[in-house]
Amino acid sequence: MDWYLPNLYSFLKNLDITTIINNVSRYVIDLNREIVNNINTSSYVDSYIYTKTTFNNPMYHAKLEDKEINTRIEKYYTTYHQALQKLINDKLSHFNKIYLIDLHSFGKDIDEDVVLGNQKGKTFNKEYTLLIKSTLESLNFKVSLNTPYSGGYIIKKYSNNKVETLQLELSYKKYIDNRDFVNEEFPKINKKLFIETQKN
Repeated sequence: MDWYLPNLYSFLKNLDITTIINNVSRYVIDLNREIVNNINTSSYVDSYIYTKTTFNNPMYHAKLEDKEINTRIEKYYTTYHQALQKLINDKLSHFNKIYLIDLHSFGKDIDEDVVLGNQKGKTFNKEYTLLIKSTLESLNFKVSLNTPYSGGYIIKKYSNNKVETLQLELSYKKYIDNRDFVNEEFPKINKKLFIETQKN
């Protein structure tokens, strides 16, 4: 879950950075996955509607009906992607090139604070990627590039010669609490840590 990111990145509006916020849980439908013909019941990694949690626990007592799946696609998935495409089109009517940064967070216990993903150099130019990486490192963040997250469906779908796309994954330990995160929970924020990271 991308816990509390709208709160964390609330300062972006003051920087005149256009934002679009997904308020739907990935356990309802994952907007960062491609729609495929069948729901993958073995892993959340490739599925747009999960049938198991990220810890491989079953989520439903009965198989989801097609009507429910189609409702989620129409109400949440299609609506979001149409809105995002509209924002991109609006920006391109004013600018020759735009930059889309897809903000996420992670609870995986790895050594990095931030993981930048550009599909291994395919969606965001090297110079700007390294600039963002070095800027974050100057603020004492440990930054990895494309490992273990190289970017999901959104940055692949919207990347072209006029739209450069980058995925930024921030560790829970840098803004929620400096502890291990295991099974799904509703985490409480360590306010001091949250404010320190937001200021950076």
